[in-house]
Amino acid sequence: MPYLDALGISRVYCSPCLRARANSTHGYDIIDHNSINPDLGGAAGFERLCAALRTHGMGQILDMVPNHMGVMGADNAWWMDVLENGPASAFGEFFDIDWHPANPELLHRVLVPVLGDHYGAVLEAGELKLVFEADLGSFSVFYYGNRLPDEPLDAVALDAYRERIERYMLKAVREAKVQTSWINVNAEYEEALAGFVRALLARLEANPFLDDIRLQARPVAWFGMLNSLSMTLVKLTSPGVPDFYQGSEIFDLSLVDPDNRRPVDYARRRTLLRELEEIGAVPADAMASSVRAFFAVPHDGRAKLWLAWRALQFRRRYEELFLKGNYRPVAVAGSRARHVVAYARGAGEVGIVVAAGRLFASMGLEPGVLPVGEAARGDTALDLAFLPAGTCLVNVLTGESIRADASGRLLLSRAMTHFPGALLAYGAPAI
Repeated sequence: MPYLDALGISRVYCSPCLRARANSTHGYDIIDHNSINPDLGGAAGFERLCAALRTHGMGQILDMVPNHMGVMGADNAWWMDVLENGPASAFGEFFDIDWHPANPELLHRVLVPVLGDHYGAVLEAGELKLVFEADLGSFSVFYYGNRLPDEPLDAVALDAYRERIERYMLKAVREAKVQTSWINVNAEYEEALAGFVRALLARLEANPFLDDIRLQARPVAWFGMLNSLSMTLVKLTSPGVPDFYQGSEIFDLSLVDPDNRRPVDYARRRTLLRELEEIGAVPADAMASSVRAFFAVPHDGRAKLWLAWRALQFRRRYEELFLKGNYRPVAVAGSRARHVVAYARGAGEVGIVVAAGRLFASMGLEPGVLPVGEAARGDTALDLAFLPAGTCLVNVLTGESIRADASGRLLLSRAMTHFPGALLAYGAPAI
């Protein structure tokens, strides 16, 4: 850097620097747009580069190239999600894809040129392998080194989904006791209702109802995921005894009973937990970036399981805090104050400050945009003047350490930099 400065260079062009495929020789095959390439030093190395640039009064130039986002392979989470969910994917608009091409057969589809021969020939040769991936709970088609996730709602899945909705609707109308009930069954009405459900969900293709559901489900699923995280954070830290319905420690899209009485896939949950335990053992800076990466595939359950595991482990270590600790609301000020609920609990020298997001859909952020950092939280701040000046707060969810300013004010953007909620502990070593 001193040499470049002395030479008269004003800016350094260091793109691409985001996480690329392992052992990439050029770095343009980016697979994670939320983290710095560890082969280049990771987040810590990038911070050192920025500090050196500032020291010499220099800047840097980055470029974003759309065609470098669609890297084939199972390691590109955004692309895999698009291939699986089509335009309903949270990342469907991140790619330059024409979802309404001239050929009507390709409506809402992506034509990927990966086959080495005509489809029929490749299929007959047995080069396409259908594999059930237990850790993901879904099927994928493998063509040599390419993984192509199966559409989540195929004909078999649609039959199962239709059956679930029929059972749910039957319970709903019987308990409403308007046209039928558990005691006075109106068989004719119930059969008509079942026929209505079957007609709506009769087929996959040329079904405007299903097309509308897919498009509307995207924002509902995204904001529902964020609400679920906030509810879990509050449940695990507020006074009282928290509980989890079977399997709901990850995102569970079950309806009420009898739908939520289906067998729980504990094998998948154990696999996810082992992965999270490895993340929990890394240094704080690496942990934070790994946590942020959960939201590249937001609905796979890791974010919620991580929150539950970290909070439960903290509760186990500091049981007295949660059994007998006091409770106090924390004042919030700023332009986004209505979008957070905050409180503190304490027992002796040990305590926590909790900040959970709320009203996500009215924040003006598009589905898929994580409500963290200054862009989302602005000038909103927590009033922590009740804590001794200089108190160190460790975010149990990310490993980051922060302090309020001299007046006791803590910007929410600093508490929520990688996760849309904060569990800040003081007077206690990290778990």
